[in-house]
Amino acid sequence: MDNRGYSLSRLTLVTPAEVTGRVTLTVRDGHIASLQGLAGGYTADLSDHLAYPGLINAHDHLFGTWWPRVAPGRPYRNVYEWLADYEASPTLSDRGQNSIQDLYELGVYRNLISGVTTVADHFKRTDGPEFYTRLPIHVLYEYGRTWTPRQITSWGADIAAEYGLAVRTGQPYIIHLAEGVDPEVASEMDVLLEARALGRNTMIVHGIALRPQDMAAMAGVGASVCWVPASNLYLYERTADIYALMQAGVNIALGTDSSMTGGLNLLDEVRTARGVYRERMGEDPPGRWLVELMTSHAAYALMLEGRRGHLTVGYEADLLVLPAGHADPYLNLVEAKVEDLALLLCRGAPVYGDVAYQALFEQFGGRFSSVLVAGMPKLIAGDPLGLLDRLSGVVGRQLCFPFLPLAAPGEDGRQP
Repeated sequence: MDNRGYSLSRLTLVTPAEVTGRVTLTVRDGHIASLQGLAGGYTADLSDHLAYPGLINAHDHLFGTWWPRVAPGRPYRNVYEWLADYEASPTLSDRGQNSIQDLYELGVYRNLISGVTTVADHFKRTDGPEFYTRLPIHVLYEYGRTWTPRQITSWGADIAAEYGLAVRTGQPYIIHLAEGVDPEVASEMDVLLEARALGRNTMIVHGIALRPQDMAAMAGVGASVCWVPASNLYLYERTADIYALMQAGVNIALGTDSSMTGGLNLLDEVRTARGVYRERMGEDPPGRWLVELMTSHAAYALMLEGRRGHLTVGYEADLLVLPAGHADPYLNLVEAKVEDLALLLCRGAPVYGDVAYQALFEQFGGRFSSVLVAGMPKLIAGDPLGLLDRLSGVVGRQLCFPFLPLAAPGEDGRQP
């Protein structure tokens, strides 16, 4: 980390709370140090650009990152029917030839190029903190977790123990629950309540079959739902009752789920969410609310309040910068594509962005690569093209992932 700091001048900050123009944001020691005045080192003039909090993907399975999607028997009644097809799929054996480290890195790049600086990885614990902290964005790993109520100890201790761990450490407790449309998953909240594991720390993923009394109980303790509409619609042709959840007062965050069932990335997911809301409510959702799903609401669900999900002094310097291109600053983000991102900072360090910011990348001294993203020249932390070459070498064919449209400079950059 370069402690000298740097400044981004004449920015417009777009946060869940407000829009503030002509700000000079100074970064030092990985945090936002000031919103006025220059640091005295590197300075970039970002007039005509908007800065947002780095996006938070509240649910992904990084180990499950692969393509194509797997769901030969869809629509399913519940997740357990889908898991039977998934475990028998040749796609799973294809993916399984690769190392867990490379699969995690692939999942991180899927998130990074869509503006995500924090992703909650839902899987069993893997190899200690150093496995996760080497990655260029935040990967949430210290939390209580359960796979599903039918597989209570597959990814950790029992529900009560995992929930207790979350409460003691100030971390979330994350569980797949009510994923499907049949009576079994509709009654899964009873398992959670019996274990006394519904509280402020609880984040339920999916929640398609939640009953009205379940939603009321969640709202009463401040629990959250992670909404993953693309995966839900693909597997079950239904998703969570977003209107009922909002009416009950439940906090809602947004996640992508695995690329083997979900959207291409979080920007793709928020557009799906927008469409579901429009179909259910008969009108467009507020752009501010859509951004909240990926910032402040997600920070609340993942117990990250006061650190991420907002842009203010003292918060971690996780920023997404986009050129101004829409009259509504919130829809400017909602309608963005991966190639539109001008600059992405995580812990104050640049991890993705336009070649105009090469000096800032160089200031931090880490390895970065020149790539084409959907045909646009970009700089990116690490060596994702080398990663794609390794994965292709392992499976014995050239891999093309639609969620990672990368190419070397001089190539087309638009994968089929």
